[in-house]
Amino acid sequence: MTNRQQNTHKLSLYPLAGDYIATIDYQPTSKAQSTQNIETVVILDRSGSMGESLNTIGTKILPLTFQKLNYELNEKIHLITFESRVDYKNLEITDLKNLEQFYAGGGTYMSFGINKFYEIIKTLTQDGVKFLRILTISDGEVADGKQTMKESEQVAEFLHDHEIAISSKAVRWFTSSYDPDTTALCCLLQLNNIQASVMLDMKSNVSVEEASSAWAELFENDGMFNASVVSSTSPIFLKFPWESNALDKILLVPGKNTFWMKEIPENMKIDDLPVEIEFLESISYQELQNLLNRKVDYIIDRMKILKIIESAQAAKTIDKILEYFKRIESEVPVPDNYTASDRKKLKNRIELIKIRSQHKKISTVLAEIANDNKVHKLNAAQKAAYLRQTMVTKNSKSLARRSAKCTGDLDFDEIAKLEALKIAEYFHEIADISDSGYEVSFYSQATTIEGIKTLIEFTKDEAFENATVLDILEILNIVGVACNGPIGNYPDPSTWRIEKIYPSCFVSFADVLCVLNQSQYNKLQVPAYDAEITNSIPIFDDPRIGKFLKKHARSLLEFTFSIGMRQMIAEVPKTVDYTMIAGVRSMIDLINDDKSTKNLEIFKNMVMTLKDFAGKFDADEYLVPQKCGKFGHFLDNSGIAEMVVPFIRAIQQNKSKTMNALPAMLRSIYNYEVWLAIRRNYKGKNDFEEIIKDMMVKLLGINIDQNKINVDQPVPIDLIFYDNYQPNFTYIKELTAQLKHLNMVALIPLYLDAAINGPLESVRNIPPLDSNWFLNALDINYSFKNFMFLNVFQALAYTTKQERCDKENKKMTIIDLKNYEEAMDDVKIYVRNFFKKQYEFDLARKNQMEAIRSGNTETSDLNYERYLSQFQREPTYAKQAVMKIIKTTSYDEMIEAWREGVDWNGKKYKIVGPGYFGFRLLKLVLATFAVEVPMRSEIIQTLFFCVDKDKKEVWNHGKVNVVGKKGKRHYRAGFLYNSSFEEWDHLDTLHWRVLNGHGTL
Repeated sequence: MTNRQQNTHKLSLYPLAGDYIATIDYQPTSKAQSTQNIETVVILDRSGSMGESLNTIGTKILPLTFQKLNYELNEKIHLITFESRVDYKNLEITDLKNLEQFYAGGGTYMSFGINKFYEIIKTLTQDGVKFLRILTISDGEVADGKQTMKESEQVAEFLHDHEIAISSKAVRWFTSSYDPDTTALCCLLQLNNIQASVMLDMKSNVSVEEASSAWAELFENDGMFNASVVSSTSPIFLKFPWESNALDKILLVPGKNTFWMKEIPENMKIDDLPVEIEFLESISYQELQNLLNRKVDYIIDRMKILKIIESAQAAKTIDKILEYFKRIESEVPVPDNYTASDRKKLKNRIELIKIRSQHKKISTVLAEIANDNKVHKLNAAQKAAYLRQTMVTKNSKSLARRSAKCTGDLDFDEIAKLEALKIAEYFHEIADISDSGYEVSFYSQATTIEGIKTLIEFTKDEAFENATVLDILEILNIVGVACNGPIGNYPDPSTWRIEKIYPSCFVSFADVLCVLNQSQYNKLQVPAYDAEITNSIPIFDDPRIGKFLKKHARSLLEFTFSIGMRQMIAEVPKTVDYTMIAGVRSMIDLINDDKSTKNLEIFKNMVMTLKDFAGKFDADEYLVPQKCGKFGHFLDNSGIAEMVVPFIRAIQQNKSKTMNALPAMLRSIYNYEVWLAIRRNYKGKNDFEEIIKDMMVKLLGINIDQNKINVDQPVPIDLIFYDNYQPNFTYIKELTAQLKHLNMVALIPLYLDAAINGPLESVRNIPPLDSNWFLNALDINYSFKNFMFLNVFQALAYTTKQERCDKENKKMTIIDLKNYEEAMDDVKIYVRNFFKKQYEFDLARKNQMEAIRSGNTETSDLNYERYLSQFQREPTYAKQAVMKIIKTTSYDEMIEAWREGVDWNGKKYKIVGPGYFGFRLLKLVLATFAVEVPMRSEIIQTLFFCVDKDKKEVWNHGKVNVVGKKGKRHYRAGFLYNSSFEEWDHLDTLHWRVLNGHGTL
């Protein structure tokens, strides 16, 4: 071999953060290696849910996959199949076709498969394995998630000290409507160390040809056919720059490689050939970005996998990765040649977006991942979609599209780009609009029309193809009034309110985004004020602009104002409408105190924008007088926000009938708003019934112990229940302290009428709002404090929408508070029924306790007979698992016994779900008193909720779905054997709430 051939490899080395970053363009000089140098492991789910597709995978799809990857038929692979047990075969590919039928059965215990893989990999490392491919296929949720995580971390820790190129891929195999376990599959994807991982979603009814092609595509670009080894005489190579331990060799794949080193190398070789080293004294930002771009997919992918796994070790690694990239980016800062004035201009944003996309800090992306606290709440499908967001290579994108086709994932970026193109295509519809004299953003100095035109220019730029939804929203300059509002989830956008509005300050939400993206996460502020702007209330100077955007870019509008409301992109219907409505309401609050000409003009423009933009509202049809009798006006549970647009339409059309029904509607709206406010005291709380009861007792000033009928005393011939009460006005004042703004409901129709029909100056003639004016507007002829008492009472007495109205027949079922006597009588009836229920409850409890104490053991004896019969039928290991649980004498011991199970013939068995051996035996033993169970109540509680006191899974994947409403009766007597009625009532109520999704533990 010539000297020229020997010096073909050149390595460039840069100092970075106390270590070195290296790059080498490796082009193999020898013939491509055989796949026989690659160890291949298939980890295949063989649980019962895999069904007939298991045989198709084993005997058809896998052989064809390896054939497409150019494996020889006599090459061997490692096949691990797992369910409630694990099997392993080291066999030639040709033998796959000839294997006996693959049978599916048992539960999904992936930890068994990983444990077997650990045994195999320990042997392979002793044999000097350098290249490893792993393919994992599973179709369901694993029964041993924590153990799977534990086993995989053990494998990852072992591999950390070995230089093996690992290409780990996974297939979520859909055999039913249930989602395969993304977290469990990520436990194996984390072993991948040469490129970004890929998790493929595929339905089991796909053809063998399509499946094998897709599976082969997973591995075909992993570079293992031509990989090589670069070595040094001392351990200087860092597998990961955030780790400290070094190796004496590292693997290279064909093409440009980037890796890290602790020291400047000596005697460095590739396949025993010397390497020429070029040492550079410093590294520029662009050079660093060029090097990191080769690794960015892998690093982001690794962060997301660790985030999904969410173990303690994963969290530590996430912190290490983030800290490292913050450190190197602080050493090599982003070049910045733009002035603050340049950044504000709308016309410069396209160029700034292009530059930002080129210079986006990796640490920023990683920090977003690290700080995303919602990942653990995602279901399996959402986690898979979340993971696919890292895929930016051409090959990965095609796989992501295949998975998206399977699962129906939405892509906000694509939606945004499609609507931007529609704006460009149909702009001729508003091209004749002149924006001369239109409102201009103080920040961008541009109008809404200019924003639309700039977006159209962006669609023609080559950078548009890679634009994100945030890039597009930063250009769509919808000008409006600046405001500050709370940030939250707001699944119902009608509940969003503005905290502060700045009517003299016009800005766009695009400007808010621009500052967030370009000013190190600073906040946009009102000029000359220390006041943050979080959102903008749009005002369309020409109604055609709003209608045009609503027609062609509705999603972009929803995205824009969703970020202003939620700081997240979501397409929640009517987010735009309710943002406008919140602006109108805020302006009414403002002009009630400051009726300046400027404020009145802005208010009118807001109302007119809303009038022309808003769509249909449910309450539109209810703005007519109703024959309600003593009951309230039916508005289908509509509050102020839901009624603003219907009122605007009624005023616009001059509907006299609506005005005649106005006082009744205002009473209904006010009552609903009070209910919403009072409900916050108990909504979503497990003990909501107790909270409501305590609040009502305090509101009515009643003494239960003093006024209830004592069931231990002789029962009177004529039972007369107590029905007196004393309104606690101090408590009412406390509960309604934050509701003074609701009184503005009386002014809303007047202000809207002035804005729509004029004269606008008539607003100045509206007198200051006081309690008398308010009561007159609502046609209430008794005191304000009694009116508030009755509103609060109804909010606590009728706690659900179903109790408040008959939606099917469009009628209210609570008394209209104009009817004072009937409403006060309703309070007395409530108090009377309250004490009647208390008496019935006390009496039933007394009788039940007497039955238990008198030795009524008939049910217990029957369950004991069933227990003995079941005991004979259960396998020995199931009996042992049950006995281990019921013989415990402490809570912690019981939880550990359930989780750990028992060892039987070298295998672990535990009661994982209600379909497992031992569950029926456990159920029967808990219902008989003939067997001593020291922790009976605690076991029943764990059986109900499936988690421990710390909300950590014990069995059934932590899902509260084992015991239904009727099934609880089976455990009641057993629970009361050791515990009180109060404890059972609490358990019963809490279980019902959690089971029906109305609360959490």
